[in-house]
Amino acid sequence: MSDSDTDYLSADEESVNIDEQLDIIPVEIASEVGEVIAHNEPVEFQRGLPDQHTYLGHEFNSIPGRVIFADDEIVELCIPDQSGMETVAPPLPGQTVPLGFFTWRARNTAAKIIQGNHTFGVLPREGSKYKVGTTVEILGWHEEPVDRSHINYLGIKAIGKARQRFEVLKTYSRREGDNVYQFAEVKILPEVSLSSVANSYISGHNLRLSKLSQLKSLSSVPSFIFDLYDPNILMEKIKLHVKTLDGTAILAVMPNSEILDICYWLILQLPFSEEFTMELLSMNCVVQRLRAILSVIGKFEQGVCCKECNSSLAVTSDSLALSLHGPHGTFVNPGGYIHDTLTYSNASGIDVITSPTMEFSWFPGYNWQIMICHSCGEHLGWKFTNKDLNPDNFFCFTKSSVSLRITKKEDSPENFWVM
Repeated sequence: MSDSDTDYLSADEESVNIDEQLDIIPVEIASEVGEVIAHNEPVEFQRGLPDQHTYLGHEFNSIPGRVIFADDEIVELCIPDQSGMETVAPPLPGQTVPLGFFTWRARNTAAKIIQGNHTFGVLPREGSKYKVGTTVEILGWHEEPVDRSHINYLGIKAIGKARQRFEVLKTYSRREGDNVYQFAEVKILPEVSLSSVANSYISGHNLRLSKLSQLKSLSSVPSFIFDLYDPNILMEKIKLHVKTLDGTAILAVMPNSEILDICYWLILQLPFSEEFTMELLSMNCVVQRLRAILSVIGKFEQGVCCKECNSSLAVTSDSLALSLHGPHGTFVNPGGYIHDTLTYSNASGIDVITSPTMEFSWFPGYNWQIMICHSCGEHLGWKFTNKDLNPDNFFCFTKSSVSLRITKKEDSPENFWVM
C-alpha cells in the first residue's frame, strides 16, 4: 500500500453519524441496552437499532456527495473480494450494505475505493449465467485495529448503499504499485418506464389526462389489457398475495415510496431463490418485475423450508419485523461475511450448536447462537434470545439457506417471466 493511501486514511476528517444518509430514524441508544434490566415486564425492543448497525461503531467519517452514472454509460469499477458475499444476489438498488474489510488485501482495496469515487461494483456469483451486478456507494467509514497472524494493521468498517444496476462487459486485474486490484468494465442499465414510451404518441391536449387514461382513450385495445401493465394495479394484486402468505408483518412497514423502490424492497422481504432474484434484477422495467412476481407468488405455500433438504422450518405468517424496514436485514459478521437475513417469531426442525454470546450482536441486547438444520446439518442462521426484552427470542435465517415451498403445478415459473 502506498504512503498516499495511508495518509488519506489517517487524515483528520470530521466524524459524523450517517443516519440521515441511510434514511434511518435516529434512536437513542441507552447504556443499558446490552445489560440485564431490572423490570417486572420485558422492555420492548427498539426496532430502529438494527438499521443503525451499531456493532460496527457509532461514528463514521462521512463521505459527501453522491455518485450517479448516466444510463448506458461505460464505466470501470473496482471489485472487492466477493468470497464473503453470502447473499442470494448482488444488493438491490436502495439496499443498505454494511461492510467489513478486515484482511490486508481487502483493506487496501477499500482504501483505493474511498480515495476514488467511493463506489465499487458487486458482480453476480462466480459461474452464474447472469451478467448483471450493482454499484455500491460507500457513505461512511472508520478504521479499527486488526491483529491477524501477529500482524497489526487498521481494518475498515463501512456502510454502503446499492445504487444502480449494470451489465458486466469484462473483468480484469491490474497491478498498481505493490497491490493488485480487480476491476470490471460495465454498462449502466436503465430503468425503463412504459409511460415514457407512451408519451411519444400522445398529443399536448391529452397530456392533461393521466397517462393510463390517455392510452385507454386512444386505443381500441380493451381496458383490462392496460390493467395488466398498470404498476399500481399489479402492486395491489401482489399485496393481496403477500397478505395471504405473511399476514401484516411486511405490509405494515411497506415504505411510502415510488413503485420502483417498493418493488426492490418487496423482493428483499421474501425468500425468493437466487435464480428468480437474478432474473428480476436483470429486467429493465418495473412492470416486467411486478408481472414476474405476480406470476409466481400465488404458487407459494406458507411453508419456509431448508434449501438443502426441503425440511419444514417456519411459516411465513410468523414473519417478524425487527427493524424499521421489515423482516429482512443485511448484516456483516466479524470475518467480513455479508448475510441477507429474514426473521421469524417461531421455528422448528433446528438445532442450536453454540453457547449464547452478545459479541458483535446485530440486534443490540440479544445473545445469539448458531442454528443448523436438524435433518441435514446445513447452517441456517442464528437464534437470538434475551428474557428481559420483548420478543424474548426469535430466529434469524439467512436467505441463502431457505426457500418458500411451492405448490406443484404443471406450468413452469419460467413461462411467466416474459412480458
